[in-house]
Amino acid sequence: GQFIAATSGWCTAAMTAAEAEAWSLLKGLEWITSFNHHHVIIELDCQQVVNDVLAL
Repeated sequence: GQFIAATSGWCTAAMTAAEAEAWSLLKGLEWITSFNHHHVIIELDCQQVVNDVLAL
């Protein structure tokens, strides 16, 4: 693979680490869909969010 793009965001809400990771995942997925990419690798460092996503 290769690096294509990056983004950053801002949120003023107080969140737990897992909530912040989940929020970032959501925003990242919303952003990446604007590029119409279909094969994307997502890396997370919060095991709770990884487990929750895999349980869907």
